[in-house]
Amino acid sequence: MVPLEAAWIEDLDSIRLGNKKMASVGAAGKLVGRAIDFSRFLRMHFQPSDFVVVKMDVEGAEHRIIPKLIADGTIALVDELFVECHYFLWSWIAVVRNWTWPDCLHMYQGLRDRGIYAHEWA
Repeated sequence: MVPLEAAWIEDLDSIRLGNKKMASVGAAGKLVGRAIDFSRFLRMHFQPSDFVVVKMDVEGAEHRIIPKLIADGTIALVDELFVECHYFLWSWIAVVRNWTWPDCLHMYQGLRDRGIYAHEWA
């Protein structure tokens, strides 16, 4: 079995995931996988001279990952970013429930203002 890894803001040995297609069922029937610090991953594998394109569909984790990339400066390694921005009141992902489509547009514009070619992906 290939170990599952999810992008996140820190390394974790175990993280509960909500999509059965992406996770294995662990003890007590919970969907589990490992989380990797996406900022650390980018720093370890890329340098400023590389052309880096990221396609991000992380089921709401973008609302935590992107601010961390900006805060620690790792966003400078990304030349082009395709993001599926999750938003809606009835989401099973708590952080997404407070986001609206205008919030997503604001996030894309903020990335573009930093020189990142950011695109909506659905």
